[in-house]
Amino acid sequence: MEHLKQTINEQKNFLESLNQFILNIEADHKKHWPNSIHDFKVSYSKGGKYYRIIKEYCGQKSVHSFVDENGNIWKAAGWKAPAKNFARGNIFSIKQEQVCQYGF
Repeated sequence: MEHLKQTINEQKNFLESLNQFILNIEADHKKHWPNSIHDFKVSYSKGGKYYRIIKEYCGQKSVHSFVDENGNIWKAAGWKAPAKNFARGNIFSIKQEQVCQYGF
């Protein structure tokens, strides 16, 4: 039972950090484009190994990055997969000023 509680707490912490990462991306966009008339939204979808971070602007979607189960942030190689050369950061330790609407 204790192991289950720990797993739930870890998942909750992960999702809170992931949501904060998304808010930081949106905040960076608003900082650079405060008078934009177009909506800029960031969301995520869960795949097999990665969470795909999706940005939508002017009705067009693109992948901002991928996040693995350990919180590592990976540059997108395309819509379906990350570039696996090295992680760009970690959602548990990244600061808001390091987050950019275009990547890292």
